[in-house]
Amino acid sequence: TWGVVIEARDTATGEMAALKVLQPTETARAQMRSRKITPFEALRNEGDLSPCANIVPRTFEIDSRGTPFIRMPVYYDFLDRAIKRGDAKERAIPYLEDIANGLYEIHSVRGRVHGDLKPDNIALGNGKALISDLGTSTCASFGWTVSPRDNMGCAYTRAPECFRENSHPTSQSDVWAFGALASKLLTGEYPFEADLDKGDRSFVQSKERFNSQLESHLAKLPREHKKLRKLLRGCLAYDQHQRPYNGEELKARLGEALAKNSFGIKYPFF
Repeated sequence: TWGVVIEARDTATGEMAALKVLQPTETARAQMRSRKITPFEALRNEGDLSPCANIVPRTFEIDSRGTPFIRMPVYYDFLDRAIKRGDAKERAIPYLEDIANGLYEIHSVRGRVHGDLKPDNIALGNGKALISDLGTSTCASFGWTVSPRDNMGCAYTRAPECFRENSHPTSQSDVWAFGALASKLLTGEYPFEADLDKGDRSFVQSKERFNSQLESHLAKLPREHKKLRKLLRGCLAYDQHQRPYNGEELKARLGEALAKNSFGIKYPFF
């Protein structure tokens, strides 16, 4: 809805690059008006990022005609494709470590909230996962944003509070999205996938039903990942204050959970 990405060759270096140019649909323009930002500011907000280990590197540039664009490396594989191929599960733990570190970088290093963490926004390159598409990211100061962004983002990875009118994405809603991604990688299903496929979102209105269905879902965790159940229960908590506060806390808790699995196999810390 926000723009197009063009694969191009740098005539100076011969290298391939991905160039994101803003071509907003009316939906995107409405979102900009709601958030009180111009198209130029929207693109600069996404492109103005210093290099991080698990965020797709990018630079904000302006061409000779004054058109702003974002330059990024080209990635040909993404987590959604790995899931469809069936080979994401075998690398689930390294991917989750990378994504948790990426959220740490977004929340604590860059002071932002992503707001739409999902498999097709996770690029795979050089053996690691990198968070991409920060077009919806916004300031994370004080844990809230200045304009409502309810019902935005992928429904499968959307925190329950983000379904409600006038909601604001927070670092805790990104943590919920991480829990949903982890569930997909480890069990093959998102926590409320069956309901959402039927268009049923009533689970967000009932905490009791939510918790009951969540426990049934967590029971599907494979034996070798049972040590992650407590972490996922916390990430997917109905109430925001019961989740890890941000990517930094999530990263620490994941490291602790992976230190020793049910078979006594040691995992390295970050």
